[in-house]
Amino acid sequence: MEGPEAARSYASWFETPLGRRVWADERRELRRLLRPAAKRRGLDAGAGDGRLAVELAAQGARVTALDLSASMLGLARQRARRADAPLETVQGDIETLPFPPATFHQVVVVTVLCFVPDARKALMELARVLKPGGSLVVGELGRWSL
Repeated sequence: MEGPEAARSYASWFETPLGRRVWADERRELRRLLRPAAKRRGLDAGAGDGRLAVELAAQGARVTALDLSASMLGLARQRARRADAPLETVQGDIETLPFPPATFHQVVVVTVLCFVPDARKALMELARVLKPGGSLVVGELGRWSL
């Protein structure tokens, strides 16, 4: 997704009845799997407008939001400011993450892998930046999911 208009269109979809329902379902399941904590570093890979990253940061996690789109990261920063939540944003490619090995306690990637050219390479990168004993949470709907 490129450009400010595309980013705003993506973000506004979550304000539709279907978007609110999808986010409520995703959020419920992700809350069961994710444990934000102040001393734990988390990566939201393909963070989009920062919806999840900001929520985790607001709960005390040290979160980095990574996305390929500068426009999406701009929305994530705006969301973080509105929530008064500290959030690091990094523009980068999930297939070649700009982080050293074993950086994060928790890595989450939701509805992203179906859009990258090489999902296997992306998963290898996500595993590389995960600390030993850390958790990787993957959520996928599929590119053509209704």
